[in-house]
Amino acid sequence: MLMIIVGHVSTSLEGRWTFDWVYGVHVMIFFLLSGYTFKVRPLTKEYINKRFSRLMIPYFMTCLAVMAMDIWNSRCLSHDWTISGVTHIIGDDLIRSFFASGTVRALGTLDIPIRIGAVWFLPALFFATLIVQIVLQKVKKTEHQGLLLCAIAVLAYLTRDFFWLPFSIQSGMAGSVFVWIGYLFKEKQVETRLKWYHNLTAGLVYVWAYLKGLALVRLVAADAADLFISVLAGLCGCLIIGSISKKIEKSAVLSHIGKNSLTVLCVHLFALETMGPYFKALMDKAGLQGNTRVWCYILIHIVFAVAGAGFVGAVKRAALFIREKHIHAGARTTISGKAAAAGSARNIEVDVARGIFITAMLIGHFPIDAVLRNVIYSCHMIAFILISGYFYKKPENMAKTLIHMVRAYLLPYVVFTGCFFLLNYKSWSYGFLKDNLIRFALGISFAKNIFADIPSVGPVYFILLLFVIRCIYMILDRYCTNEKMLACMVIAVSLAGLTLGQRGWWLPWSIDVALYGVVFYYAGVLFRRYEIIDKVMDRPGLYFVLSPVWAYMIYAGSMEIAIRKYGNYGLVVLGAVCGVLVVMQLSGFISGKAPVLCRFFREAGEKSLYVIIVTVLLRDIIENFLGKWLAKGFFPLMIVSICIQLLIALAVGKCIELIKTKHAVYSV
Repeated sequence: MLMIIVGHVSTSLEGRWTFDWVYGVHVMIFFLLSGYTFKVRPLTKEYINKRFSRLMIPYFMTCLAVMAMDIWNSRCLSHDWTISGVTHIIGDDLIRSFFASGTVRALGTLDIPIRIGAVWFLPALFFATLIVQIVLQKVKKTEHQGLLLCAIAVLAYLTRDFFWLPFSIQSGMAGSVFVWIGYLFKEKQVETRLKWYHNLTAGLVYVWAYLKGLALVRLVAADAADLFISVLAGLCGCLIIGSISKKIEKSAVLSHIGKNSLTVLCVHLFALETMGPYFKALMDKAGLQGNTRVWCYILIHIVFAVAGAGFVGAVKRAALFIREKHIHAGARTTISGKAAAAGSARNIEVDVARGIFITAMLIGHFPIDAVLRNVIYSCHMIAFILISGYFYKKPENMAKTLIHMVRAYLLPYVVFTGCFFLLNYKSWSYGFLKDNLIRFALGISFAKNIFADIPSVGPVYFILLLFVIRCIYMILDRYCTNEKMLACMVIAVSLAGLTLGQRGWWLPWSIDVALYGVVFYYAGVLFRRYEIIDKVMDRPGLYFVLSPVWAYMIYAGSMEIAIRKYGNYGLVVLGAVCGVLVVMQLSGFISGKAPVLCRFFREAGEKSLYVIIVTVLLRDIIENFLGKWLAKGFFPLMIVSICIQLLIALAVGKCIELIKTKHAVYSV
């Protein structure tokens, strides 16, 4: 771990005290050590989940910490606090976190703005261990195992210049052979048979290769200076380090760093990506120059990484204590009164996901960066349609169901309309009342070839859209005699909506969008029937399948249903659904690991209807009010405005719940 840190921050050293010799061995030995502690296990869901939790959760948390610090640095160092500037950083960090490449930045024709850095090792090790686990179970002969893993590593080496896969998969392919060698080293108990002359020979080989410029294995790019000599020299270097480690195994400091090397690596990446300007400013203040400056820079990075790992460990223990306390408190409380009355608890993860999507909707209403906008609009409204379908139940009585839907959707819309007129009472005139009554009656999201003179009702159009979608699906479900017929009719209706939107026939109540969106509603119905969401959240490793489809859909143009930007029909439908499922996985993690965030997003998700109404009615008023203290177009105003909108919506929702509860009590 110390060699990793030194190798990253010592490149400015001059003279003979350079550390370029570490590049032949410092990453390879981590793969070897992973193999040394490797155990053959059945490739079950539990095993994959455990590996994902062990390696990928720290990866995502590190990426999140880097993003937060990048935002802070934008404010303090670049003095850019604008919404567009900060969201540009967020968009870039999201892209590089998805791509997870330590050096190569080309994803097809897309040039990733920034590499992810040293933490590429975590997804690479995830895939390396899976590859080795599969090979050890499927191939019994040791020599055949070695040949197959060498072929996989060479395949990664040969393909690296043609294409580079996300998640550092080719790095994992190249590293898998070293995981296997480490496993074999332990199985054959090679260390018990090593003599002094073995170490001497290994040392001479490594020194010779270094002097020839061949002691260079770049697993970060699945590359090596020489495909045979560099690998052989690297293995010799690892042997030397292993022998030295046995001589100093009682070193408490090195043992501590080694035991916490995963956390140290994550903190080191954080420092490498975000803390450089502060460390350099500190050395400038001390007046350090030349090699002395570089040595101090190395020392600062080591101290920061080790101390930061200790701090992270303390935070994790505190979070675990709070979470366990929260779980025990929840067990004592049992189910909430509302859930108990209903006979079942709400699906917490779905509500959390809904809260994430409604917050994303609020962010999308600001002048954010185009990349982040494409990410948000790729699936945030689709998610509400899909989730609505997820809770669909075939009505036994169409009339009663329709009355219930009127109360659930149209009544809030009517209340919203009344609130709009009350808030704008100063503008009342015959023309104002007439124009706005027509506007809200038609419920236009946006107009094109027809009703071109009617203004949009804003995001509240989505309430009417959900009502129409459910009506359409209820009709299809009632009159389609079998599942195949229903599926065909759903696709036909969806394509009809697509055609209307593309030709500019944008209808009142967004009926054309509702026709298009019925396919997502049907997807939600199928997800509930086949328990797709539960299975996806129970298998976090599916992230590696879902996220590339979502990312490619965004890269291909994304979508935006309000303006009928549909793109490639099949790709958009598939990509948007994959995006919803990825966020569902995130909501599952938040629900289990972050009780405070869970409570916040759950409440926002439950009150999402009120959030839409509040943002349309009060957003401009809130921003004008905040404009007295916070500059418009800047990030703090966006954050405060969103928080106020959510708080007002939650308060309104609570008040309505209390009124309903009292009314129910009085009725009894």
